[in-house]
Amino acid sequence: MDRERLTEELGNWLEELRRRVIQGMKELEKGEILEISVSGWVQAKENGYRVDIWRDTDKISGMEEYIAIVDDNKEFLELYSKSLTPTKVKILLMAFEGINEGELSEKTGLRGGALHYHLRDLVLLGLLEKRERGRYITTKYGSFVARSAISAIRRFRASLRPE
Repeated sequence: MDRERLTEELGNWLEELRRRVIQGMKELEKGEILEISVSGWVQAKENGYRVDIWRDTDKISGMEEYIAIVDDNKEFLELYSKSLTPTKVKILLMAFEGINEGELSEKTGLRGGALHYHLRDLVLLGLLEKRERGRYITTKYGSFVARSAISAIRRFRASLRPE
């Protein structure tokens, strides 16, 4: 199946899902929000494909609840905003299949404390997981954050193009 056909089929599937969600949400009270997050990617491998899909749902009473969550988690958001630096997003992408500190240092050009500064933040946020012998791997949440950053970049760049 070619890429264009697959993209079209996925788009059709997502549109059908959107219609079904709207039909099924009749039990929501006015102002209630059902948050649905789905993100994923497919990676071609030598022996097949790796599909990584992250999904989550949450029902809240309204925007006030989101605002309260933001107010209660200011420190996290400050650290999270720092996780979207180009260097940290690149580290998350490089560590998707696992990578050791030496490889990260070679690919990023960061040495010692500079590299550990970024790794510490990413591990603290739960975006990166440290495994045995200095090996790091992106968590599902870290994968979602990296994909979200790339998606936001693409949408921003598309919005700048004249129609």
